[in-house]
This record gives sequence, C-alpha cells and structure tokens, in this order.
Amino acid sequence: MAVTIIGQKQDTTTIKVYSPEDAKALEAYPINMLLKMAVTGSRKERAYKELCCYFGSCRYIADHAFNEDMNSQLKVDHMTRVQENFVTDAIYVKGRLQWLVKSLSYETCDQPDSHRFIAGALERHAALLGIKNVDDYVVLLKSQI
Repeated sequence: MAVTIIGQKQDTTTIKVYSPEDAKALEAYPINMLLKMAVTGSRKERAYKELCCYFGSCRYIADHAFNEDMNSQLKVDHMTRVQENFVTDAIYVKGRLQWLVKSLSYETCDQPDSHRFIAGALERHAALLGIKNVDDYVVLLKSQI
C-alpha cells in the first residue's frame, strides 16, 4: 500500500513528516519497518497548505464580523495585508489613501516572503480571538473543515 506524504529534510539523515495528516498516513506501516521512498522536491504543496490555512483564517475572522471593515473574507484579507505591511505602494485617490497590496501568487511571491506574511497574519488573527498560541488557532481552524 503506497501513501503520499509531505516531509521535510531535517539534517543529513532525518526526514520529518510535515503535518499530523502525513503522520496518520504513515500509521499503515509498523515502527522500524524499512520504507522504500521516491523523493522529489516540492515547494508548492507546502505553500498551498499555508495559503489554504490563511484564507480559511480570513473566512473564520469574517464570520465573527468584528466590525464593518472585517465582515467579509476579502476585507479581512486586504486589511491583514495592510496591517502586516504586505504592500507594494500607497496612492492618493480623491483625497483618500489607498494601499496596493502584494500578491500571494506563486509567480510573484517567493515562499519565504509568503511564509513570513502568513505566520504574522495567523498570529494577528489568533490575537483577535484571544488565542495566545498560534498552533492552537491552527488546530481550531482545521476542526472547522
């Protein structure tokens, strides 16, 4: 029985599974069993999981409707990018300051930059809900699926 998981190379001899779901998939094999692996490098799968978590967090915050500026996923996303200074420029339009936010697309945003932004955004969202530990917040988000 073959399983597909995401792992991360820790040092020259250690590979660590990325998530609890990956660990659960490996439960099909007994501990200390030798495993034959075909390994390929992957950036997008991890980035995809982070993006899903971030946008799920935006949706969760929007559902709480803290205020009129954060009552939709789009508004929460935009406000979070501005608050985390994930912007490219600011312009004045009709006497109002408008922030041009950075994109999170794979083509225009590298993994370290998006990772830093998402980590800060999740901390900010967790704090809005009074949750001090971001890991607890991520577990809460996963339970909402």
